[in-house]
Amino acid sequence: MKLGILLGSLLLTPIALESSQSAPGHEVRERITWAPAKFPIFSPKKEWTKPKVMVTSLRAEGLLIELEKTDIRQTSKRYQAELGREGDAADFYQWICFLGGSRERWALWLGSGEIDGDRVSDFSIKRIDSRANVDSKCRPLLSVSGEPITSPSKIRIGMSESDLKLALGEPTARSGNFLYYAHSHDLKLHGEPYTLMNTVTVEVKDGVVTAMKVWKSTQS
Repeated sequence: MKLGILLGSLLLTPIALESSQSAPGHEVRERITWAPAKFPIFSPKKEWTKPKVMVTSLRAEGLLIELEKTDIRQTSKRYQAELGREGDAADFYQWICFLGGSRERWALWLGSGEIDGDRVSDFSIKRIDSRANVDSKCRPLLSVSGEPITSPSKIRIGMSESDLKLALGEPTARSGNFLYYAHSHDLKLHGEPYTLMNTVTVEVKDGVVTAMKVWKSTQS
């Protein structure tokens, strides 16, 4: 199990939420950058505590993403969304940014690392203020539904912390407003041993889920 790859992919994630500077007496607006949202890195003593795979797919405004299956470059072309890239070799990472929601706005980032072969391995979702200053490279999606829904666990931004714990149980670790859930199990593919890893990091504010990051990878 290559934990170095896992930690490397999480360390790659740049910051996406900032406050625009303004003069005294002027409004400070939330600023959403094109690069993916930043989440804390967890290294708990009990690394993989959840018994089942938690999230394998995401549906948002007609967009269906299946982790380790959806091609990020094809998705970029289909939605005419600019594909960001940084790093090289083992540090290579690429992403797409989307913007959705009507009454409640949210930003969504899809990501893929070097080991993923252009397949989406992670996504991040964050609720944003209606007045937020969003980078123009974030592609708008049609606002025909509410917050994005994940499967098989139906966790989403906007749900209560109590409902989150009903769905996923107690977290593997917690730090401040962030809850971290981690699952891992061994399997065989084409007769060879592999390890499937699935992590969910959730931000909770005032008892409500406001952001989440999901990662899934199957490695030899």
